[in-house]
Amino acid sequence: MEHTTFLPRSTSDQDTGERRAPDGSASSLVADAASQLLHWDRLALASGAVFVVVILALVPLAPMPPGADASPVQISDWYQRHRSAVLMQASLRGLAGLLQLIFMAGIASVVARTQGRTGVLTLLAFGGALRGTLIVLLSNAVIATTSLVVDSGTEAGVVRSWALGYAAASLALLQVRAVPAWLGGLGLVAATLLLIHAATGPSVVASNPVPLMVGLLGFALSLVWLLATSGVFMWRSRAQRPSSRGNLGGVY
Repeated sequence: MEHTTFLPRSTSDQDTGERRAPDGSASSLVADAASQLLHWDRLALASGAVFVVVILALVPLAPMPPGADASPVQISDWYQRHRSAVLMQASLRGLAGLLQLIFMAGIASVVARTQGRTGVLTLLAFGGALRGTLIVLLSNAVIATTSLVVDSGTEAGVVRSWALGYAAASLALLQVRAVPAWLGGLGLVAATLLLIHAATGPSVVASNPVPLMVGLLGFALSLVWLLATSGVFMWRSRAQRPSSRGNLGGVY
């Protein structure tokens, strides 16, 4: 069903609409709207790939912190041995959160341009990324306190927020057919696995490795989804940049 918009249309827009009228293909309209990205849109969508690079760079920086049963002396020793690595990791976590927020803003821009409005799924995607980023920034603000080291709820809050953003963004992109169906499905699967991991408490993870494996799989799939989504939009934008001769309608 087409969405009526009351925004003024330029002469070029009217001419383009007249040329597409005989085709009647909704997928061609979606492909054109998604491929005609502004410069800032391309940068925002490319931040998803940069997010993956930053997240992977976090892995070797610092070892696992002491658990909830660690003594204050053990926690203090851990901070003294890994102080520089912990601060660097906190900085990169904050950068990763901002990159994901920018990426979701780029998706919101593409979906809003395609639909002519900002829907509920788009708001949920951006809201999930915003909540996750705020949790990361707040946790980084108190990274030097021992309470954060033994607080397992911080990770679960970030995972739930980002999983909500992944699911809403995947549904929104599938709704406007801006990405292949398999890519949208991949985002939904990744979000589901992350939510399952976040729903299990630390005691369950310690006694049963299955939730941990589910979380690691969901994390890996989410990185693939972010990288692939950025790649799809960058490829389509580059393919349409020289001219509008190529019609991507029906590719997906």
